[in-house]
Amino acid sequence: MDKVALFSGRFDLIHLGHWLTILRLLDKAKTVKVIILDYKDRNWPAFMVKQMLDETIVRSGMFENIKTEINNVHFGEITKQQLDSYNGNLFVAGNIEVLKHVSSLGFPCMYLEPAFGIHASRYVYDKPE
Repeated sequence: MDKVALFSGRFDLIHLGHWLTILRLLDKAKTVKVIILDYKDRNWPAFMVKQMLDETIVRSGMFENIKTEINNVHFGEITKQQLDSYNGNLFVAGNIEVLKHVSSLGFPCMYLEPAFGIHASRYVYDKPE
């Protein structure tokens, strides 16, 4: 199992559903690259989300095969060259339109249902200061 799964999203803010999805992906891929989309109207800065993920991964000592990156290109608009730069070989998402686009670039894709239907839009929180 030499697959490197690319799992992209806003992760604004990271929640249990994201973690459950990442853990489920470890059954399907040797490495999971969590790619945090940076965009203008984020509630939480992407670097803070990356830091939270990285600190959790490092402190647990159990997940050396989970990597995090920040990007500013939505995977629904990504080019083949940009996609190839991630050095992955499987793109995983729950967004059908994004999967269609990535698949049209000749990249292997897999649909993954959101873990337990958890989504950040269900939560109310204040933006950091």
